[in-house]
Amino acid sequence: MSVIVVANDKGGVGKTTLSLNLAWLSAQSGRETLLVDCNEAVRSHGLFALDGTASSLTLATEAQPIQDNEKLTFVDLGPNSVLSSADWVQVCRLLVLVTTPDPASILGAVKTARRARAIRPDVRFGVVVTRASSKGHARSTGYRVCATIARLLSADVWNLGAVIECSRVTDCSCRRLVLSREYPGHASAKTFGTILSSAMSALGQNESSLVLLPSFKEAPKAA
Repeated sequence: MSVIVVANDKGGVGKTTLSLNLAWLSAQSGRETLLVDCNEAVRSHGLFALDGTASSLTLATEAQPIQDNEKLTFVDLGPNSVLSSADWVQVCRLLVLVTTPDPASILGAVKTARRARAIRPDVRFGVVVTRASSKGHARSTGYRVCATIARLLSADVWNLGAVIECSRVTDCSCRRLVLSREYPGHASAKTFGTILSSAMSALGQNESSLVLLPSFKEAPKAA
């Protein structure tokens, strides 16, 4: 079972938006996908009360038992829920830390990572930066944030990508819509696709392929 947990102890950083878009894109590609909603603050299921939801996408709640299956599983954790969702952390292969460039958000991500590492010492970390100021600065912002988190954690961190702050992203988040479905040609929708590709690559990497600590690196593009 391949499990990707999306988390940050701080709320309002874009965890649910990322989880929904990655799960939607994964299912649209034909991959059997499971989205587990552990975020009581923002329930994900309402966003999929839409016509044409991918048949390969399954929704579940934390209350349902963990089952070993072949589905790619995304787990959307709520703020400060790493300990209460320890069972999912124990089985996850990649913990995606979602953070804005704001220092409080970065510290929330580091706190989350430390709690997760206490549950599963060999957990692999990826970082997605949201609310990057502009397309031109998104890449440099992602590098800077990843470097900061890697230094604070003294751990390898995979730089999965950065999502710029724009009206389309904000509108879809407020209206509980999946941007990758509503605006498939939008730059941010394409960014979510790149993030999914990077996460899949990071998920499949062997420990021996990682660079020395502390560091961060780009996830190679999936073949």
